[in-house]
Amino acid sequence: MLAGIYTILPLQNALDILSTTLYPSSRPIPVFGPSSHPTPVITPSSSRKRIPPSEYLRRLPLPHTFNVGENRTVFLIREYECGFQGLRNGVVPGFSNIWGDSRGLQNLRGVHLASPQSHS
Repeated sequence: MLAGIYTILPLQNALDILSTTLYPSSRPIPVFGPSSHPTPVITPSSSRKRIPPSEYLRRLPLPHTFNVGENRTVFLIREYECGFQGLRNGVVPGFSNIWGDSRGLQNLRGVHLASPQSHS
């Protein structure tokens, strides 16, 4: 589970988030997961529909020890810059608190691990 404002890009195999199945593509999907609401749970999908891996998976400079076996679900999380950033710093009281204004997961601004179990 990740709280914050970020994009998710499925690279290999489908994943489920917010009751939606996402398939590998070249278009990142914005996710808004404030800590004031249930945080989005990201899980491998049980969908049997097979889509080829995204072309971006081959381009990523992954370490040779990174296991990209065909049965693994691989996705990319990135910071998402949108109009919400202008509402931080006291313009809207409490806004920074619910969106996680500080740097979190992998030093991404506003992306925070909400459950240690999702790190496995």
